[in-house]
Amino acid sequence: MTLLRRLGIALLQLICTSAVVSFIWLLALQMTLLNPSVVKGWIRDSGVYNKAIGTLVQPSVTSGSTLLTTDTTKQALANTFTPQYIQQHTEQTLDNVYDWLDGKTANLSFSIPVDAQQGTLIQQLAQNMEPAIAQLPVCTSPDQLTGQDVQCRPGDRSPSQFADELAQQAVTSSHLLAGPITSQSLAQTGTANGQTAQDQAILNQLPSYRAWLEQLVWVLPAAAALCMLVIFFISTDKLREFVRLSRHIFFSTLLTALFGWGMWYISGNLKSLPGLSTLGATDAAVSLFLPIASKALAGIGLELLLLSGIAAAVSLTGWILFDILHHRQKRSLTETQLLASPQAEPDGHIMPQDDQEKRG
Repeated sequence: MTLLRRLGIALLQLICTSAVVSFIWLLALQMTLLNPSVVKGWIRDSGVYNKAIGTLVQPSVTSGSTLLTTDTTKQALANTFTPQYIQQHTEQTLDNVYDWLDGKTANLSFSIPVDAQQGTLIQQLAQNMEPAIAQLPVCTSPDQLTGQDVQCRPGDRSPSQFADELAQQAVTSSHLLAGPITSQSLAQTGTANGQTAQDQAILNQLPSYRAWLEQLVWVLPAAAALCMLVIFFISTDKLREFVRLSRHIFFSTLLTALFGWGMWYISGNLKSLPGLSTLGATDAAVSLFLPIASKALAGIGLELLLLSGIAAAVSLTGWILFDILHHRQKRSLTETQLLASPQAEPDGHIMPQDDQEKRG
């Protein structure tokens, strides 16, 4: 029976410690990754809004090679899709995603009306090309206007009008900004790129996982408290068992705090890690994602360090306190046993209890 009690207490201590550490991790995620305001701050502070166009956009708009270059097109796109525009629609999309995860909406649905910016893009392209067009000689024959490389401008149109015409042709022929970016269009793109039905099924389960995590926020502390209560009732030496439990929780939360510090430390050196530095230099999406990942690692790591540090301090205090009380209890029991035990005479004979009382 004593062995079974000892094994049961050890198992309860393990469950309690695991529940505490799991609760710390879950609370850190709830306060960071699962908080849309925090995620918006990560993206904003990473600076990706200012360099998204220049990093991601590989222009498909083509026209005369001397008039509409890659740099000209990127500049027009940057003037059309300003950092403020990208931030506004990114944060609106994030709100839609988190509403879906939280069960506020039945389906994930969002729409970014990039097609509404088509006129602005044409205007920006025309403005960028107009100075170069104004420097071209007037064409002497209509045949000179055929082909991709524009070497002259028509005499019956102003440079501004010809620039508008070329910009309109370039945007229309490239199908750039032909329609809004929607959740449905992204799903179709994912299917075309090899996304399977199983992958889609996993995505559809994300709101269920989110709800399950919400329940764990309450279940884990309740499980830890219940384990402590059972340990209190079934243990014969309660203070000794709580010394052990506090010690287990302290070392576990200390390791968690060190892990959080490691996440924070790695976040500052993420770009220099082997493999990521090379990948970031060759893949535009990775180079844009790394600053966000760095902010996320730092945020989660610091939150984990703070929460586990508090838990480690509390458990260490409990460890010291229970240990002091346990030693006092052992000393008190020893003294009580000594007082209750018969005292021996110098010659080795046991003194009768009545004589002990008289002598005392």
